[in-house]
Amino acid sequence: MATNELALAKLVQEFNFSLPVGTKPEDLDMSEVNGIAVHKKVPLHVVVATLYDHVNKLSPSVHHSVTENKSKWERPSPFTLTYAFLMDHMIDYLSLADIKSAFERSFSRWSAVIPVNFTEVDDDRFSDISIGFFEGDHGDGDPFEGRGGQLAHATWPEIGMLHLDKGERWSVDFEKEKAKSAVDLESVATHEIGHLLGLDHSRAKKSVMYHSIGWRTKKVNLTVDDVAAIQALYGANPNFNVTSLDHSSSWSIVMEVRRLTGWTLLLGMIVCLISVICNK
Repeated sequence: MATNELALAKLVQEFNFSLPVGTKPEDLDMSEVNGIAVHKKVPLHVVVATLYDHVNKLSPSVHHSVTENKSKWERPSPFTLTYAFLMDHMIDYLSLADIKSAFERSFSRWSAVIPVNFTEVDDDRFSDISIGFFEGDHGDGDPFEGRGGQLAHATWPEIGMLHLDKGERWSVDFEKEKAKSAVDLESVATHEIGHLLGLDHSRAKKSVMYHSIGWRTKKVNLTVDDVAAIQALYGANPNFNVTSLDHSSSWSIVMEVRRLTGWTLLLGMIVCLISVICNK
């Protein structure tokens, strides 16, 4: 298989485009039709339509997976979840106001795309979600390792616990926080709220649900992949506007295919249309 064909095969496999379970890239039989690389076992119009649909529409994401049992908060839509901060488990070098503001922004990003609102309450005994900073073995069977290890973890619906590692150096402003190992609180909060809502990790590196984040890195904007996954669980907020999303992670798929094969979306759409007409 030519280098470009193998690269395309790996790309296609990475994004799960209709490949048999266990198929390896080197096993894929790729050919080229009018300058378009095609997997012979999958009709051309299916490949093109899948790519086009993924980039331009909010269909369930190929990058994302939800929890194994597809757990979510089972409430009549729309609904509100309450959250509370565990006052005995805060950190002293960030103000409570700054911590709360970071979480408020994080919750708002998710509520902007699904019919779920989030409201803070004072007493965690009566909240759906509790938030706190912990260190070491803190009683949930998932101990923190300190700086450089697991940053935070959250439970699946509907348990509602969000724990952050007190041993990390948390920041809400990298201009003020100069530590090389500083971790952006808002980015991690946004990620963990995704877990609280029922999302697992994404393979898309630009997704807020990607499994890791670097020191002094801010990643808070939901991508089209994040939104597709969460809306598959809860539906869309009626005020949601897809044009406000970061499409870069999805668009990069098409750009990579174009780089490898030389084809454009326009040509792909034309071939797709011709294939559909001819198959009628």
